Amino acid sequence: MEVRATLNYAGAIQGRPRFDTQNPANNNIAFAPHEVAIRDVRTAAKQLRLDEHGFEFTRHVSQVARDPELFAASNFPESLPTGLRGQYAAELEAFVKARTNATTVMPQINSFLVRASNRAKQKSWAGTAGLVHLDYTETSARELRDWTLEAHGLPLPPHRYFAFIQTWRAVSPGPQDNCLCVCDGSSVPYSDAVHIDAVMGPADVPAMCFEFRLCKNGPGHSWYYLSNMDADDVLLFKGYDSRYPQAMNAMHSAFDNPHAGPDAPPRHSIEARFLAFYD
Repeated sequence: MEVRATLNYAGAIQGRPRFDTQNPANNNIAFAPHEVAIRDVRTAAKQLRLDEHGFEFTRHVSQVARDPELFAASNFPESLPTGLRGQYAAELEAFVKARTNATTVMPQINSFLVRASNRAKQKSWAGTAGLVHLDYTETSARELRDWTLEAHGLPLPPHRYFAFIQTWRAVSPGPQDNCLCVCDGSSVPYSDAVHIDAVMGPADVPAMCFEFRLCKNGPGHSWYYLSNMDADDVLLFKGYDSRYPQAMNAMHSAFDNPHAGPDAPPRHSIEARFLAFYD
């Protein structure tokens, strides 16, 4: 089974791309919409793995993910998660460590994100991210690693490599009106990457200004999503792996679900990102 949806790839951009929430007049970005086929992981012919494809859908039972207070409490900036967010982060920290065999795992600075679709009555500070993108580059991964360690008050641990592992789950019932799709990293060449500067807050606040990647459309891109997610379905995907700094793991984008009817529940989702070190 698959759906067809339009994704916003990077278009023809003159000069250095920039996404600036502080001064929108500085924005320099253009999109090239393309309709793509998005396969449903529930019926996919092959099994998708984090190390091979850059993402995997798995199950994780959280004690707090279904608590509406978690979404409400997460709708404001916080360097490191506390309260319900801290409890949720601790659950996932242990899960990521066990799932990926990491030696050390910690929440990334300023990485707790909640999003709601346009139809949702309870809004989030950011809408769904309807653009094909990857949240890290080699430059920003090093910066975010150092900012995160500083926020935790920790030195750089001994390691062979480090990675940023992103976790995402829908906390609204399926079928959601808006879903997240991810692209098989092995199907995207680095030549499709477009580096862009993001300004999300004041330049003197760590992790508010950083570099990330957009992506140009390519004929071989292989897209997936998981239909009818519930709060125990979790998407794990790589934002960056220092062993393969140019890998396009894992491009992702929100899309409007064409299979969702007018009464489909509006999407509410929670993302938390983690810095992981490996011996």
